[in-house]
Amino acid sequence: MAGQDSGEPGNIRVRLTSQPRLVGREILLSQIKAELAASDRAGVVLSGEAGCGKTRLLQEASAMLQEQGVRSLTVQAGQSTQGVPLQALASAMASAGLPIPQSAAEACAVVSREHRRRPLLVCVDDAHYLDHATGALLAQLARERRCLLALAVTGSRTTSQEVLGLWKDGWLCRLPVTSLSESQLVAVCSELLAEPVEFTTAARFAILAQGNLIVLRELIDSALESGILTRNTHGMWADAGDHVGARLQELTAPRTEALSEAGRTALEALSLAQTLPLTAALRIADAAVWEELESHTLAQVEEGPEGADISLADQLVGRVTAWNVSALRRRRLLRQLLYTLQREGHAEGREVQFTLWRHEVGRNVAEGELLSSARTAWWSRDWTTAHALAEAAWRSHRTPAAGLLFSKILSHAGRQAQAHGVLDVLASSPEPHVAAAAQSISNRANILHALPMAEEIGEPLGLHPDALTYSPADLSGLQVQTTLASSDLDKAVLAFMSGDCRTAWKSAKRLLDDSDPLRVAVAGAVALPALLRLGRPLDCLGITPRLEWAMRSLDEADLPDYEILNIPVLTCYAEGITGRRPGAVARLRKLARDAATSRNTMLASRAGLALARLLFEQGEVAEAHRLFCGAGGNDDLPLVQQLARAGEVISALHLDDTHLREAAQLRLDPYLNDGPQPVDIDLALATCDMHDGRRQSAAKRLTEAGRRVLEHGALGELADVVHALTRIGHSETAAALCPPDSQNVQGTVDKIRIAFAKSTAMGSAKDVTLCAEMFEQAQAPLYAAEAWAVASRLHQRAHEPRMATAAAHRCAKARENYRGFPTFLLYAVEEREPLSNREKEIALLAAAGHTSQEIAQRLVVSPRTVDNHLYRIYRKLGIDNRRALRTLLNQRSDAG
Repeated sequence: MAGQDSGEPGNIRVRLTSQPRLVGREILLSQIKAELAASDRAGVVLSGEAGCGKTRLLQEASAMLQEQGVRSLTVQAGQSTQGVPLQALASAMASAGLPIPQSAAEACAVVSREHRRRPLLVCVDDAHYLDHATGALLAQLARERRCLLALAVTGSRTTSQEVLGLWKDGWLCRLPVTSLSESQLVAVCSELLAEPVEFTTAARFAILAQGNLIVLRELIDSALESGILTRNTHGMWADAGDHVGARLQELTAPRTEALSEAGRTALEALSLAQTLPLTAALRIADAAVWEELESHTLAQVEEGPEGADISLADQLVGRVTAWNVSALRRRRLLRQLLYTLQREGHAEGREVQFTLWRHEVGRNVAEGELLSSARTAWWSRDWTTAHALAEAAWRSHRTPAAGLLFSKILSHAGRQAQAHGVLDVLASSPEPHVAAAAQSISNRANILHALPMAEEIGEPLGLHPDALTYSPADLSGLQVQTTLASSDLDKAVLAFMSGDCRTAWKSAKRLLDDSDPLRVAVAGAVALPALLRLGRPLDCLGITPRLEWAMRSLDEADLPDYEILNIPVLTCYAEGITGRRPGAVARLRKLARDAATSRNTMLASRAGLALARLLFEQGEVAEAHRLFCGAGGNDDLPLVQQLARAGEVISALHLDDTHLREAAQLRLDPYLNDGPQPVDIDLALATCDMHDGRRQSAAKRLTEAGRRVLEHGALGELADVVHALTRIGHSETAAALCPPDSQNVQGTVDKIRIAFAKSTAMGSAKDVTLCAEMFEQAQAPLYAAEAWAVASRLHQRAHEPRMATAAAHRCAKARENYRGFPTFLLYAVEEREPLSNREKEIALLAAAGHTSQEIAQRLVVSPRTVDNHLYRIYRKLGIDNRRALRTLLNQRSDAG
């Protein structure tokens, strides 16, 4: 990536990509293209709020038409050119080497002459700043069709009635440009940095930017400049905390500089409180002051169940304002807020906030109150506040109860090193029950992270019950007895991590009826993923009421435990694969967003990973790829990393992006020999083999994986394997792997996968058609398109042309909902494209016997690029290898 010296020794200033790949604008670009080609209009007007990306869209429109031979003249209007007639247009014409007009008539004549010589597109950015003379000229050009026009205006603001009339009178088509969604801004973060961004970091940037691309760029630039945004150990960009630098202060200053002193003070108080009841707000400042903030769109009034509230309308301004409040002023404002809210009777529901504020202003807060508020914040998913309160309790009181809670919160946030630092202090306690409790938490993490090493050296990880039993009653006054390590729980965790999901489920199942809610919850955190691998998501939902009881009991007892928050993620995923996809996707998005906002990187990562898997099946390949890339940022659990990296490789291959594929494979490589591996690794490597034309190698790898998962009864994973085999043309092998009970899988799509493999192997067009229809109902467009492609081919073999054509049409229709590159089966019905010049060159060299390395050296490209080209060549020509390529080219040569 390009960079420049920032002035500090050894520090390279990272530059953001100037022209990142467009995200979420495919439909709008097609509309722009259609309107510019329409005969009844002279062009388009793009209207939207500042920072929504109108300028970039103008550039893309210009580039599209330039490819068709149209020239472009770009006019940049602005406040400085607003008072001088024709200045913006004259400057653009001079830059383009055209005569500088002295009048509107002369400018019209020059534009008309140039348009007759070669079609001309006049792009005007910030057209709302145009002077009247230029506006009248554009109106004339539009009415008389003397050129094409593309304008960008901010909202409905305009100083020229002539410009407003361009679309009101129908000469130009007005296309609204809406702000990008948060998920799309998350994608833009990675595009701007040209590398993956850890999900929680990107999500926080997206939330603060509120759809404004200018703000997003400044947020990232400021984080880079301050040094809080760096690459972590997994090669992702991640921020190390909050920081408000000069760039953000300059960006937000115009929003606040006109405020009165009273308005600024009220904004500071609101920025600290986030939301205030209107009655309390009126005690802090007069109504006129709040109206001032509202008129500047800095505050907004919302009707709540107990009356009106005033809240921040701009989170970024609030963040900058709070950051700039000095320490003494902050204490004074917090005291005022405490006094006012208590006096007005608004303390209820704000216990956590009040505890934090009292601690911050220096009041004596009891340890029990700090810990209770920390637990309340944790259960309400406000992990940032939970962390602050638990840390305050630990630093102030240094008791075992504070240390244990603080270490759990640190662990759940992915800060394992800090957690172990606290636990090491507790482990050296002379009190046996304190040391045992600390050792218990350490061992539970060590089982998950040390398993590969233990298996390698052949040592069991059995844990002595005495070291894993502790009573919170001894530590914090709680009355819940927790014995975390029994032989069953130990066996369940170890079996699951080694891939034996059947044993893991049997061991965990015995604990689900236990009277201790913590044992039930932790057993559930093992049972759910084991059941998912076994292909039993309905059974996952069946034990959910029991797990919800355990979580409610722990909530009432104020006993957080970091493993159990995986339960909502896994439950949502189970719902998604049993036919309730829309609701599951919505809940996972909310889980990921809540976790990202509160910096809970571990939960955000796992929710994002589950969401990515559902979105991939749904055909949203690009968004799934971004989520896979951002998952696992601060999660050092090997299994999570393996799943995320495998998904990243598969989705990159479906996007057919060489750069993304190479980056994904580099990030996967370190995990290929990292202990037991999930079947997702085999699926990723087999997809790579297939993409490079090694179909037999892919089939062999998948067959071995299928036999391995069958040993443990993992029918859910088997469904993935047999479907992958069928999708690369090895349905007979896939069907042979399916045992008689394989149809007992409970997942909606898994059932169809297995049925598709069997019906394809039997050559039953009727059954394959039924599978295609079921894939459509399950909202899996790629799989539906592939099944229709197979049905079309089978009908052709049966000499049923009408049904073959109908299936081909259904394939094309399903294909419209899949936003990725055509796969192997789709080439059975899709029209074969002609080879490009580069593909012809590589095909001839390969047919002549040259290796990929030799071709790469001759063409000055990488061998992997050559392999990617060969894979596309094989698919276009309907062949599998170089021998078939040589035969085909020889046949064509003989025919010629």
